[in-house]
Amino acid sequence: MDAELLPINGRDAKRLLRNCIGNMTYQEAADLAGDVRPKMVIPGHWDMFADNSEDPELFKKYIEAKYKDGLVCRIPKVLEKIVVR
Repeated sequence: MDAELLPINGRDAKRLLRNCIGNMTYQEAADLAGDVRPKMVIPGHWDMFADNSEDPELFKKYIEAKYKDGLVCRIPKVLEKIVVR
């Protein structure tokens, strides 16, 4: 797989109480990327909704700490074109 785009905005009790189902936590998303081993992993859904966001840097730091063998994480800027080779 060349690239994997994973939702990291999570789920927790606060979200459930607001009827927000959420997605994977950033740790769950990073662990999935570690199992799949794409050339690049990109966090998604982290800044789409004001009351349901996550810090993509936490995702990147978790990947860098856990997968020291070169799993590449790219945090895109708005409207940035990303080329995967």
